[in-house]
Amino acid sequence: MSSTPPEAGLKARLSHALADAKQRRDLTSVAGLRAAFVALDEAETIQLPGEAGSILAMGLAPSHIPLGEHGVRRLLMRLRDEREQAASQADPVRARRLRGEAAALSDVLTEA
Repeated sequence: MSSTPPEAGLKARLSHALADAKQRRDLTSVAGLRAAFVALDEAETIQLPGEAGSILAMGLAPSHIPLGEHGVRRLLMRLRDEREQAASQADPVRARRLRGEAAALSDVLTEA
């Protein structure tokens, strides 16, 4: 993976890693990194109580509250750990894919 500046935040590093994985056509890394973006988006979306359907039907989108660097790090670590745990119980082909996804997330977390 090509390096991002050390001062770049985790979201920027995640974005850079995804672009790099796409360029390399590394489908396993792309899957893991895209899943991280989905999880981040879901974690930052404010859940609207009760009448959310009618609010969304009026064309209003849910708001987002950024997690901050610490929250992003915790989420990426959780996703990585979940994949490593699942790999330990999976068949060899699925385990290889899950470990590849975990490695891609780990690279984002440890890139300096």
